[in-house]
Amino acid sequence: MKIAVLGPEGTFSEVASENYLKINSLEGELIYFSSIEESVKALRYPSIDLAIVPLENLLDGYVQLTLDLLLEEKVRIVDDINVPIHFDLLGNVDKKEDIKKIYVQFKAENQCRKIIREIGANVISTTSNMLSYKHLENKIYGEASIVPSHIDDSSIPFVLHDVANSKENYTRFIILKRDEQENIIVDKLDKKHLKISIFVLPKDDRPGLLFDILKVFKDYSLNLTSIMSRPTKKELGKYNFYIEFESNSSNIDTIYKALDVLRKNNQIKILGIY
Repeated sequence: MKIAVLGPEGTFSEVASENYLKINSLEGELIYFSSIEESVKALRYPSIDLAIVPLENLLDGYVQLTLDLLLEEKVRIVDDINVPIHFDLLGNVDKKEDIKKIYVQFKAENQCRKIIREIGANVISTTSNMLSYKHLENKIYGEASIVPSHIDDSSIPFVLHDVANSKENYTRFIILKRDEQENIIVDKLDKKHLKISIFVLPKDDRPGLLFDILKVFKDYSLNLTSIMSRPTKKELGKYNFYIEFESNSSNIDTIYKALDVLRKNNQIKILGIY
């Protein structure tokens, strides 16, 4: 089994993948890609079996790029896993006040905005936590990086531990497979508790549109846990909706009925039931 993950080695995506393999007693080879987009699009190739990418962070919310890729690519969510997230500030300095530049991954930046604001240094956004760490190898005095706490810091002169905005922090990663048959529920139904992820694409924009969508979940007693709007990228003010809700395997007929009602005025892409 080959798994596409955001690289290089040492990322939280790697941690999520290794934890997933261990929990499920699976063996797999991690294939590293330079971006979330490349990791997901790697599923276009038969040689890649799974992709594991971040979906949601406790402090910073959903990864918008992941949401867009879920709609654009022929993929299916088959599982998810939560990973505790902790960051350290490492610097080629003697003291915090000497930091002039901070490298930080784009999602980690918001999760650590308090310490960044406190230092007041120039912030350089990166696509990967490990790319942030790589900048420390240049040994330029005054430069620092915010990196995962599991990274070796023994050679770095200045270390400030646990710099996230909150000590309670985790990221939810989703496990993706190729899906050539959109809108068909084919995932594990032997689990008592189920999560269902869908995209709702309205056929037209009208007053009460969102109310009508939400009312379906109330009418069928389905616990809606999340809704995110994403631009259609076709016209300003027009949106699609990423929706997650919960149920159980004994309620699968009700889930189908609710989805059929939603289909009357919307296109539905079922992303997974897991």
